[in-house]
This record gives sequence, structure tokens and C-alpha cells, in this order.
Amino acid sequence: MLPFAKGLEVIARGADVPIIPIGLDRLWGSIFSFEGGSFFWKWPHRLPYPVDVVVGKPLPSDTPAGEVRNAIQEAIATRRSKRDGRAGSLAWRFVVSAKLNRRRMALVDSGGRMSYGALLVEALALARVFDRRLGQARRVGVILESGMEAAIVHLALTLSGRVAVPLYPGLSADGRAALLGRARAQAWIGDAADSAGELPGHAVAGLRAAIRPRDRWRARALSLLPAWALARLATPQSSAREVAAVLFTAGTTGSRKAVELSHGNILSNVQSLLEVLHIGPRDRVLSPVPLANAFGYTVGLWTTLLSGGRALLVASDGEQGADLCSRVEALALSEKATVIYGSPADFAAFTHKVDPAAFADLWVAACAAAPLEEDVGAAFAERFGVLLCEGYGLTECAPVVSFNIPGAERYEGRQMAHRPGSIGRPLPGVAVRVVDRDSGAVLPQDHSGELQVKGPNVMLGYVGDPESGASADGWLSTGDLAHIDRGGFLIIDGRSVAGEPRS
Repeated sequence: MLPFAKGLEVIARGADVPIIPIGLDRLWGSIFSFEGGSFFWKWPHRLPYPVDVVVGKPLPSDTPAGEVRNAIQEAIATRRSKRDGRAGSLAWRFVVSAKLNRRRMALVDSGGRMSYGALLVEALALARVFDRRLGQARRVGVILESGMEAAIVHLALTLSGRVAVPLYPGLSADGRAALLGRARAQAWIGDAADSAGELPGHAVAGLRAAIRPRDRWRARALSLLPAWALARLATPQSSAREVAAVLFTAGTTGSRKAVELSHGNILSNVQSLLEVLHIGPRDRVLSPVPLANAFGYTVGLWTTLLSGGRALLVASDGEQGADLCSRVEALALSEKATVIYGSPADFAAFTHKVDPAAFADLWVAACAAAPLEEDVGAAFAERFGVLLCEGYGLTECAPVVSFNIPGAERYEGRQMAHRPGSIGRPLPGVAVRVVDRDSGAVLPQDHSGELQVKGPNVMLGYVGDPESGASADGWLSTGDLAHIDRGGFLIIDGRSVAGEPRS
């Protein structure tokens, strides 16, 4: 949402009438939206096309424009949080995306490539193996490097109705067992069969080898069905509120917490990102962010596959050495990457070690996971000619809250959507506010206080802590100090010293 003009304040005060906040939502995808980078010349997703009209409580005539904007933002976030149903599951949306893009390339890593059609068949077949081999295990750890194997496993877990618990492969045996226990996992999948405490481990190669000919025949037959029919048959979830994944916080301010994210949490974040980034089938999205990181899991994997784009997955152990840079350079060159994700440390390394020719086709470089230093962004832009766009998020929000949208030259846009030094505006459907820690009072623009978030992306809660999650009115405290400027951009001012901070 753009900032609201001061004119409404003048009109409301002069007429001495209440201000009624009204929000329009779900217009994205209609012929009146900018989806696909064009106005009008496209087919709507469905006919008739449903939209949401949200009417809030009347506000006094002297309400500042910024507060009216916030009221509409919160009303839309509340409305989106109420959406439910099977079509709101990741399984349903992946099946539809795979059917629509079946001939396009879906996954590429250093070992090979796979189309959406082949990926759909492989994931459906492997889901059958999981039903036989994993039995009653519903929460399953995934301890694999980012790449094609890991992506197939995550998709198959979703299609078999299981909950993924992605972990970093470099964990020690004790650390692995502790985190799996904290997430209440019942089995795990890795490069080799082993055990983590009392939990059985399964080798991914053995599971793939256990796919029977009839599993693949069945999967191929199902893949021939229309998208709507296959989605109904292949989606095991009955509600978007079911748990999809358990991801861990970074633990930089305390012990690592196991965050339960629903299908609706992740899918809402995917949809919001696609509304501002406009990634689609023509894009090749390179992500060296591990899938155990919420940014890599939601943005690198699911956002790409549900957009019809090509996911270029690079194995990373969290280090920014020459090996990582050479793998990124090789994949970016061969596939002509158009979008890249990473941390500030990743982009600092790329600036010094990657040939500019590798990023010649980039139009989005999205940075998250840590504050972006000005000199890092400037050096990257100077070397590659691409603006480094900073976002903000936390695992508890699935994870993206706000984002600085890249330059609009690609679509001849004319609105300012990027402000250096800020962490961008909130994503569509996500509401933010700044409150006084002591009184809980909502603070006006340009006043610093604790940042709170509300929306369909806010977690279900921490595993084993039923009281965690958003407050009764839906607001989640982030533990960060911030203020909102008059343009609607968020600026982080530091960490809160009181209360329990979030990672």
C-alpha cells in the first residue's frame, strides 16, 4: 500500500464527517491487476472473479492519513487470516503450478535438471514410498544439502500429508538429535541411513530406489488428469491451517525455537511476495540460501515453484568461500539467472569473486537474514549494475514481513517503492504497527517503538508452547525497535532490551 495523501484529512475535517476505511483485496490476478507485467491484455484466473471488500469501523474526522492507511492495512490482514480450505494448501498449489508449467524446467542444480511434469511424477511416486517406509511418522526431519534431491523430498512430504523439519546437514549428531526432539520429529531423511537418538534415519537414495514401477505408472496416469481433478485427488490436507513445516529460529539471542508454520502461513507469504516481485515462468531464480533457513525454504523453493519459475538451487554450508562463489557463477552463467537471493555476506563475497557476466541477466537481487551495510549494497550495484534490495523478516512470520521493491524500469512503473536505509514497505496482506513497550499504546509515524506484525503469515506458535504466537488480537511482537516514516517505509532502530526477543 502506498502512503495516503493529506487531502483526505482536509476533506474530512472540512465536511466534519467520519472517515470509513474500505479495503479491496484479491484483485491480483484479475484483468485490472498488473500481474504478468501488463494491464488488461491477459485472462483472469477465473470467471466470475471474486474479490474481497472489507469495511472497517468509522474513524473520527480528524484521523491522520497514516492512521487511516494503517486501519485499512490491518483490515485486509485480518480478512486474509480467515481464509481456509484445501485450495490453500501447498500440495494443491504445487499440483496446479506443475500442470500449468509441465513442459517448463522446474529444478536445476549442479547434477542435472528436471521439468515440472517430471517433478510432479517423481514427487507423487516418492510420496507412495513415504507411506510405506515412514508409516505413522508424520513429522520428518530433512537433513540434505539444497538441491534437486532435497526439493523432491520436501514436495513428496507435502503430497503425503507430512510435516517437514529441515535441518542444516553440518549439525553434529547430538545437535541433530536435540533439534529433532524439540520439533517432535518421528523420523528423518538424510544422505545415509542412521539414527538420531531413538529416531530412525532413512537414506534418500534408498527411498528413491524403493519407487516401484507401479508407483511411477500410477503417478504418470494421475499426472494426465486436469489440474483441478488432480489437485482434489492428490491433496491430503483438508485445511490451510494444518502444519506444513517446523523451522528453527537462528538462536542469535537465545536457544533456537521450533516454529510451527501452517500451509496458509507459507502460501500467504508466497502470494504476497509474488504480488510485489512479479516473478513468473520466464524467471530463473538462483538461491544459495539453505532450505533449513526460512528464507531459503519459503522464498527460494516454494515461491519459485508456485510461480512457474526455474529454481536454481546451490548447496551451501553457510560459508561464503571460493567454492560457493564458483558454483553460483557456473549456474548463473549456464542458466542466465534473472533473480538471486542471499545474505549480505553472500552478496559481499559475490562482489569480489563472481564474474559480472554471470549476473548480466539479473533484474532482482534480494537480500535478507542480516542488516545490509550501505557499502555492500553500493559495491554490488557498481559491479553488476543491479540494485540490491533489502527486506525484513523472521521465522515466526514465514518469514518475510517487508521488502524494498526493485526499480520499476522493467514495467514502466512510476511509483517509488524503494528507499535505501529502510527495510521496505510491508507486503500486501501484512499489517505492522509500532507500540510503546510500557503502555502498549500505538505510536504515530516517525516515533520509535516495538515493531508488531499481524497477518496470515504469522506462525501457529512454538512447538510445545501453546501460549506462544500472536496475542488475542492477532499482533505478534518482534522484539525489534522500529519506526514508520511518512512514506510507509519501515526503519529498524535496534533491538528491544526488555522482554523476550525473537530471532
